[in-house]
Amino acid sequence: RHPVLLWDRKQAAARAGSAEGLPEVVPVDVEVRAATRAVVITGPNTGGKTAAIKAVGLASLMARAGLGVPAEEPMAVPCFDE
Repeated sequence: RHPVLLWDRKQAAARAGSAEGLPEVVPVDVEVRAATRAVVITGPNTGGKTAAIKAVGLASLMARAGLGVPAEEPMAVPCFDE
């Protein structure tokens, strides 16, 4: 879940007096196996495609730098040389 989206949702709930009726934030769930050569991301406009790509890229960069990656389960992030 993107922290800015969560913050914006909290701000909207505070203005409305309740979070009822506000859209839920859907967590990004991505699994790419070693044999995967390409990934196609589809969906409607404002469907979260760009946010998903950025989240995966940021998690990869954080893992490469040795930082903790926020995830529900342990994960392995490969390092690519090319």
